[in-house]
Amino acid sequence: MCSDTDRSALLPPGSAVPDTDFFRTWSEELAQESVTGENWARWIGRCRWWNVTAGEVYRGPWTREEGLRKTKFPVVFFSMDADPVTPLSAAISMSSGFSSDSATLVINKGCVHSRSHAPPGAYLSCSLH
Repeated sequence: MCSDTDRSALLPPGSAVPDTDFFRTWSEELAQESVTGENWARWIGRCRWWNVTAGEVYRGPWTREEGLRKTKFPVVFFSMDADPVTPLSAAISMSSGFSSDSATLVINKGCVHSRSHAPPGAYLSCSLH
């Protein structure tokens, strides 16, 4: 997770130096946005001191309008209809940004984030968009 985190998002605008007050405010805002925001702030906060950068990091474009080209093969996005960490709205936004000729969205019914936390049979009911 830390290797592909954009560390500039953790810094005050125009600064290359971490700032405790900025990070505190950012963490509090993240906690207000999501029930899991406080936990994400803790994890991402640990990334501030991570000095390894992923060899290949994609920073965009993310939509056809921004210049994303048609993919050679369609991308399949999977989402839960009630995931507390990665909301369905984000999956819809990402898949629609690729356009229907480059992406498909599969929505599973359930309120968990990963298969390891899913009750038996949770992945039997899904819809294709």
